[in-house]
Formats: sequence, C-alpha cells, structure tokens
Amino acid sequence: RAQVGLPIPAAIGFAAKASNMARHGGSYHGSLYVLGNILNFSYLWNEIRVQGGAYGCGLRLGRSAAAAYSYRDPTPARSLTMYRGAADFLREFVASGERIDKFVISTIAETEPLMSPRDEGAVADGRWFAGRTEDDLRKQRAQILATDGEKLLTWCETLEHMAQTGAVAVVAHDEALKACEAEGIEIAE
Repeated sequence: RAQVGLPIPAAIGFAAKASNMARHGGSYHGSLYVLGNILNFSYLWNEIRVQGGAYGCGLRLGRSAAAAYSYRDPTPARSLTMYRGAADFLREFVASGERIDKFVISTIAETEPLMSPRDEGAVADGRWFAGRTEDDLRKQRAQILATDGEKLLTWCETLEHMAQTGAVAVVAHDEALKACEAEGIEIAE
C-alpha cells in the first residue's frame, strides 16, 4: 500500500485515496453509480468543499477501482479523515429514510445523457473497444433502477476496506503534509 506525500510551495493541496475494489470483495454493479452520487453530493461536497474549504472533491467508482479525491484543498488531512467516514455516513443516510429515488433519477440522467450524433459515435466506439454490449447497458440500467437502501448497505464493507487499505497520495505544503503523517504518509524529499 503506497502512502506518499509530495511537498509543493502552495497554500493549498490535493489528497487522494484509491483502492482496487476486487481485492476486497467488491465487484461492479450499477448501484455503484447511485452510491457515488449520494456520497459525492450529500457527504463529500458538504464535508470537504463547503466545510473544509476545498475547491473540489469527489468519489469515482469504476469497474474495478474506487478513488476519492480533493483538489485545491487547504486541509488535505481532514479530507483523508472524511474519506474514512464514508461507510458510516452511508449507514446513517439509509437509516434516516431519505429518499433514494432522486439519486437514482440523477444517476440515469448522468449515465444516459442527451448526445449529438458525433458524441453517440464516440461513445459507441468506446463501448465497443471496452467490450460492453447493449445487454450490459440494459443490465446496468436495471441495477440502477433497482437500487434501494439494502443494496447500498452492501457497499459499506467495501468502503471500509478502501479506507483502511487504500493507497494515499497527498500533494501539499510542508505543514499540511505533517498533519497527514498520522495517515502513514511518507514525505518525499
């Protein structure tokens, strides 16, 4: 597991944590898109962008990898702490009874955007080269539409494993890097 800190002469920093989901029981499912929307807009945005002052942040969940990141971040150590809290937030979110359908709708809008003929061709090429078929896309859509609180909770263990074992990279000024040493960051010289 790589834990690296790179010093830069700037008042802001960048913090990322990434993990191979397949190594800890995660396998691709359409509900990951919904999970990403919930964590991005109900958790990370509020904690890292609004309260932490970072210019931006996010969580990318792909076919085999998960990565959380912040950029132009004045407190990268705080952001790393927030990444660790994603599973707890998800449990609280589901227990609160907040409606999930609005996240399902926004996920469908994100995965099936309106496109020009040129964009449709480019997307079709990308899917062909990736080996994704129309059946794969239908299955993904059905999984997104079927996402509920119970399905979301199945991802908590994967999020916790990512938080404990994921690789970390922080690019920031010396003081911010020192604050990240509790994460096991090795500061490059």
